[in-house]
Amino acid sequence: MANFPSASRTLIWLVALLIVVLSLLSVANLYLLLDSRDAEETADEAAEETEVQRQNPIFVNVGPMTVNLGADEYGQRLLYAGLSLRVADEETQEQLTTHMPEIHSRLLILLSSHSASELTAPDGKEELASDILALFDEPLAPTWPPPSVEAVFFTDFIVQ
Repeated sequence: MANFPSASRTLIWLVALLIVVLSLLSVANLYLLLDSRDAEETADEAAEETEVQRQNPIFVNVGPMTVNLGADEYGQRLLYAGLSLRVADEETQEQLTTHMPEIHSRLLILLSSHSASELTAPDGKEELASDILALFDEPLAPTWPPPSVEAVFFTDFIVQ
């Protein structure tokens, strides 16, 4: 390098510095490109997991029932009620379908224990729904676990 004039040395250093800077920019660009692909893949995987977690609810319909209610100042009253049960899984759906006569019996006994004034009160249906959920705390058969009933929805409800 002793033979090169000072301007040539400066030019060589500038070219070398330019090559280093361009190399660093290329590496940084490559890193950002690969990182964005990983982020897209992670976002896609998260979206797929969300789709897998979203499942349609499973309902078991309990046909409408007509029940005598306790007598009040208006005399003997009737309740016509239909409901749907939201269950946790298909196993519970099968269990409830299999034991539907027992479920009807439990519901008829529960419903007939209420009076018309209780059921027509503002919170009456909510309390009744809670009472119905409590019915499923006990197994339907000795060898079966208690069914996983998550919610009660009234589809018909007439007090007459």
